[in-house]
Amino acid sequence: MRFVLPTLLALVLVPAAVSAAPRAQTITGIVTANSGDSITVTAGDRSVTCLVLGAKAQAAIARWGTGVKAAMACKRDGDRLLLFRLARLGSKEGTGTTPHETGTTPKDTGTTAPPPAPAPTPIRRDARGKVSALGGGSITVTRDGGTSLTCSVTDGQAKSIAQGAPVGTAVLIVCTGDGDRPALLSLERVETSTQPPPTTMPPPTSPPPPAQLTVLGVVTALSSDGVTVKPDAGGDARRCRITTAADSASAAAKLSLGAHVGIVCRRDGDGYVLSGATPIN
Repeated sequence: MRFVLPTLLALVLVPAAVSAAPRAQTITGIVTANSGDSITVTAGDRSVTCLVLGAKAQAAIARWGTGVKAAMACKRDGDRLLLFRLARLGSKEGTGTTPHETGTTPKDTGTTAPPPAPAPTPIRRDARGKVSALGGGSITVTRDGGTSLTCSVTDGQAKSIAQGAPVGTAVLIVCTGDGDRPALLSLERVETSTQPPPTTMPPPTSPPPPAQLTVLGVVTALSSDGVTVKPDAGGDARRCRITTAADSASAAAKLSLGAHVGIVCRRDGDGYVLSGATPIN
């Protein structure tokens, strides 16, 4: 029995150790990634990425940008981490964010978060120029003088910009937030002074119809006054009239419905008249 008791204690302690996995993650470091709907804080070799729930909370987080020092706490919900508390560090007026907007917020563990302090007035930056880069969660606009402004964008913003203002488009952007990559607030296309004035082009003139028409294809319609051939090369079927002229009557005698033929038609007024036909095997 002296060997049984330690074994029983080991079996009891192993499940207890597994179930003791922390339900919360906390980290203090630098915001290294910020798409609005998720945020990553890095401290040394450790990084923690948490999801942000609720449109209002995502908009507030996006304005932070990246490069700021922050303290973050996240709660585990299944196999994901959800942002519970975020506070800006290194400034006289700390800014805290506690996203409790939707019913999907993790259950309270009994602790009450302090109310967030009033947010300072965000810094606004703007740039008028051409879109020089778009992708990787950011947009860069280069001004005429060579300077540029890079702002972070959400996936939805990036898709909309790619469709309406791709690289090379002249725009005016306004961004807000601290750090080296503030969040995009608005984007507007602008007209450039170097655009040439609109010119009025004369309406295009249609070339005259050819004097002779040659078609290789299958006879899809045949009557005493006309034949229709569907071209082998595709396109619309072509119809030529059959008249009592010697060449037209002689060519019509070689035709049969469904036959593979080559026909030649001559221009006659507004249409064509059959003038030759050759069966093709």
